[in-house]
Amino acid sequence: MVQAAASSGGRRYGTDDLARVAVLVRAEQAGLGLDAIRVLVSAADPAERRVVLVGEAARLRTRIAAVQASLDLVECALGCEHDDFSRCPHYRTHVALGL
Repeated sequence: MVQAAASSGGRRYGTDDLARVAVLVRAEQAGLGLDAIRVLVSAADPAERRVVLVGEAARLRTRIAAVQASLDLVECALGCEHDDFSRCPHYRTHVALGL
């Protein structure tokens, strides 16, 4: 990023620079690794970026499915009327389906 000096002595960044920083922050928040982020911001070939994005989308879908399964299990336990949810047949079935 090219920094233009401001009259106050600070640095000013352009719209493109801010968009690039936003891409970096969002990619990190999504759990992308440094290699994937590097390709996203520096690859000249859109097809190369697409390969990374397709792979990351698949990885995120897998993570989302795992987190959803965990939430389903917790909600099943919360909704159980047994004193010990781990002994509940419905809960045990839910657990067995997730194995």
